[in-house]
Amino acid sequence: MAHLLEHMLFKGSKNFPDVKAELTRRGGRWNGTTSNDRTNYFETFSATPENLDWALSLEADRMVNSRVSREDLDSEMTVVRNEFGDGREQSRLGALPAHAEARLCLAQLRRPDHRRARRHRAGTDRQAAGVLPRVYQPDNAVLLIAGRFDENRAARIW
Repeated sequence: MAHLLEHMLFKGSKNFPDVKAELTRRGGRWNGTTSNDRTNYFETFSATPENLDWALSLEADRMVNSRVSREDLDSEMTVVRNEFGDGREQSRLGALPAHAEARLCLAQLRRPDHRRARRHRAGTDRQAAGVLPRVYQPDNAVLLIAGRFDENRAARIW
């Protein structure tokens, strides 16, 4: 689910309808990664005050206003599935850590105090949209700004 949502946050938001094109147009390099315990979104730009303002506006908007449509979920689910088939799961040794983690997660989900977690699987627009406000929110995020930026100005913007 987290990996799928990583992809969805590049599909556009209320104020930034074409995130990838806007990042590219500004000369930025960008990507996202998903691990077991986090998702990272990053972009690299020239260190100008305008780019900093714009990038922070983009991240704030897509954190709370990302577009999640059935069409995009369907197309990105195919992409995410293909990324998992990149060879790691093709060998027994590569599949072992993923299999062990899945077993541990299932054991946790069977516990009575984790009943609600079973209902949160990717599948519908409403389910995916329901995860965004709970998980992708400012008090659950870490912001890192590096480069030749004015620290005081960056802190005031954020």
